Amino acid sequence: MLRWTPETAALWGKTNPPEGTWMPLVQHLEDSANIAGVLWDRWVSSRTQQRLADLLGSPETARSVVRLLAGLHDIGKAAPDFQRKSDSVPGFAFLTHDLKRLGYAFPPPMLPRLDPHGRMGQVAMTEILMAAGYRRPEAISFAGVIGAHHGRPVAGSPNALDTPGLGSGLWQAARQEIWEQMLAFVELEQAGLPHLRLPAWAQVQLNGLVVMADWMASNTDLFPYHRADAIDPLLSATDALDLPTRWVPHGDSDNPDLLFRQQFPHLADAGVRPLQRAIVEAANAMTTPCLFIVEAPMGSGKTEAALMAAAALAKKFGLSGSLFALPTMATSNALFSRIQSWLQSTSKGGHTTLNLVHGKSALNDDFRALQHMTITDVHDDAEGSATSRGQGPEVYVSSWFRGRRQAILAAHVVGTIDQVLFAALRAKHVMLRQLAVAEKVVVIDEVHAADDFMRVYLTTTLKWLAHHGTPVLLLSATLPPEIRRELMDAYASGAGVAVPELTGSPDTYPRLTIVGDGDGSWPVASDGKPVTTCTIVPLADDLDSLTCLLDRELAGGGCAAVICSTVSRAQERYAALKSAGIGEVVLLHSKFVAPHRLSRERDLVSRLGPDGPRPERLIVVGTQVLEQSLDVDFDVMVSDVAPMDLLLQRLGRLHRHPGRQRPALVSTPRCHLIGVQDWAASLPSFSRGIDRVYGKWRLLSTLATFRGVPLTIHLPDDIPRLVATAYDEDRPAPAEWREPWAAALTQLDAKRTKQRTNAMAFAVAPPNDRWQLGAWSEPAATDPDTPAGRSGAAVRDTDESLEVIVLQRRSDGEVRLLDGIGPHSQRVLPRPLGPADMALARAAAACTVSLPMSFTANPKTLDDTIAALEKFDTSAWQSSPWLQGELVLVLDGDGTASVAGRTLRYDQELGLREVSS
Repeated sequence: MLRWTPETAALWGKTNPPEGTWMPLVQHLEDSANIAGVLWDRWVSSRTQQRLADLLGSPETARSVVRLLAGLHDIGKAAPDFQRKSDSVPGFAFLTHDLKRLGYAFPPPMLPRLDPHGRMGQVAMTEILMAAGYRRPEAISFAGVIGAHHGRPVAGSPNALDTPGLGSGLWQAARQEIWEQMLAFVELEQAGLPHLRLPAWAQVQLNGLVVMADWMASNTDLFPYHRADAIDPLLSATDALDLPTRWVPHGDSDNPDLLFRQQFPHLADAGVRPLQRAIVEAANAMTTPCLFIVEAPMGSGKTEAALMAAAALAKKFGLSGSLFALPTMATSNALFSRIQSWLQSTSKGGHTTLNLVHGKSALNDDFRALQHMTITDVHDDAEGSATSRGQGPEVYVSSWFRGRRQAILAAHVVGTIDQVLFAALRAKHVMLRQLAVAEKVVVIDEVHAADDFMRVYLTTTLKWLAHHGTPVLLLSATLPPEIRRELMDAYASGAGVAVPELTGSPDTYPRLTIVGDGDGSWPVASDGKPVTTCTIVPLADDLDSLTCLLDRELAGGGCAAVICSTVSRAQERYAALKSAGIGEVVLLHSKFVAPHRLSRERDLVSRLGPDGPRPERLIVVGTQVLEQSLDVDFDVMVSDVAPMDLLLQRLGRLHRHPGRQRPALVSTPRCHLIGVQDWAASLPSFSRGIDRVYGKWRLLSTLATFRGVPLTIHLPDDIPRLVATAYDEDRPAPAEWREPWAAALTQLDAKRTKQRTNAMAFAVAPPNDRWQLGAWSEPAATDPDTPAGRSGAAVRDTDESLEVIVLQRRSDGEVRLLDGIGPHSQRVLPRPLGPADMALARAAAACTVSLPMSFTANPKTLDDTIAALEKFDTSAWQSSPWLQGELVLVLDGDGTASVAGRTLRYDQELGLREVSS
């Protein structure tokens, strides 16, 4: 511990009322400076180290600046407004008394509320630096890092005149002593802070590192109040944290063939594909971090290509890990084990952390199996625990990185796209999120799924990632040209480079577009696979026509998909096909509880995947879940009309696995379009609910592109042309459609404008030369660390949804878990829960489903629904972290429940649905 004057040593930083102990402010500051040095040495990527070293003068200076800012972060606690808080803590009024005895003055507060110590710290550091000769913009750029250490930047440029709680005299002397002592402690006494205005990226990343250091130093298991003289707290804390070694991907990144065999040994016989080779070669050729936009057919190996490129880019530019983002929790779960296997192959010689990050990650069995340490949730000034990992595998889940806000800081992260978009949402600790994503190679799969609302956050995030110097890969089957351009513009803006002109034909496919280095277009050789000729055929939207078609098409056997735009349409068509008795019928949609849905998905992949024994005759009825992530192959397809890119995504499941022997009647791929009430009408009208999901203009535009169906298209060659045509809002409308076409386009434009306006209200300001952390001072309406934020409500423009746990009351009156969910099926959920019931509670928590939209259609309906659900007493389960605060839908013995005067039914065959009372 440094030698401090008695006056400064008497200032308190933390209190522990249960034990009646307190920690001196200067002790916490020393701990924070010390652990910041450990973070620099063990956690910060070599790229960030180099960038800060280039900015601040040398690696040694950069390390010292990080330690200094961490060691000054609570300097605002050396002020009367903070120190008087001990008077309100029972048993700690003596602290204020001691300070008064030493000569500190405590003038009456001049404002109704005490100034936050972060704000006071920013003002104090601004004054100290300006007194030392720094210009005000320079001083604020450093002081703002301290002011924002509790997650919310200080608005504007406050000064001492509007911070009366800062104090003068002895208070000012104590703060000056802290400044001077810390300069010496971090070995900056002679040089001081560099005279410069920190660029935006440096302010953000330095704040993130200060926050991490503060949280670690606030963990009293790591840095206890009372310390034995023989124990070095920094050494024991470092051992307990067991931070991973820096990730240096294993393998020969210059040789795509060898790299593929090393990273995917189970696929070695297949060999590297042209797309994968092109992306790896492009990654190795880049001289600066870039944006890669990868557009290629479904099933072409984009995931493996992105992982190979991520390893190459991380190795080339010194990044610490990867972030793989997908549209949904289900797609994230499906990828997690693949990423784990990939990391085991690429992380030899060290160990690295992996997290699954979304609202239900704790329910994922693969993720839970990987966890080797206790979960620690460290908050500002909160206590936590840490356990040494000891000897373990190359990939593990670290306890400290399992905290709610720390999860995304792990070296490798798999999660929903929300986790990337939150880096552009003005909410608490957005700087920490930016640090987390900036340290990694960022991969966003199925980027076409981001709507206009989400793309506001996506383009803002791309600007910041480019400003941070972070490589990004965006994957899609195809993108409309204007969306591709929008994403290119965003990254180029953040990187400060010109948007490249794309060379070659606009119909080039597959397509690899690069922003940041090179000419924009990177050639991709053909994979030599034959072109698939698919016929699009209209079909009347009645159940009899559907039944007759499939009975005829599957007369010689085969597997069919019926993809509907709404759950109710899927349930209706499933019931009709099953009652017709034309073969085995399976239903899959989002209104099954997770265990039932997962069981169905696994069964389908085992039967319709590339290796499974194929059923002789099978009909799968589903919703959009069939167009994402599942590697399944159908012989014939029936699909509701949908926007062109999504329809083509569905066609990617039609004759997906080449070389398969198929029944003669379905030997050529056909997709029958339904969802149009009368194909002979001069203007098509859509069946109930379809245009509400997608909007009328995009459906009309798809049909206008397919005018004259039946139509033959060639996959994948026709994909760019079809998508570009269908998304061209300047194209002329069919003559007889002009008025409804114009009205639908106006409606689309109005919705898009509203979405963008609403999103921009909460998006962070983009980087520029004069940017300061205060630009992010206003909080967003939804914090991503709240349940609503974690569910994606803030970065997705979705209708209100309400998720419930589904249980069932049997004839004996006991509330039990559902049948068919695994080893806990039909088990009674005790009241109250005991320590031995945690696995049972977790199984119950996995049985969630969202209620139909009719139960949440407006605020009154939503309130009535919640009030009805809350009538079931769950107080005996509140001790369980799995069930605490959850709403429960309790079914009767026949699977029905009455909620706010309406009746719901759930069963394993149809899932959840509303039925007539």
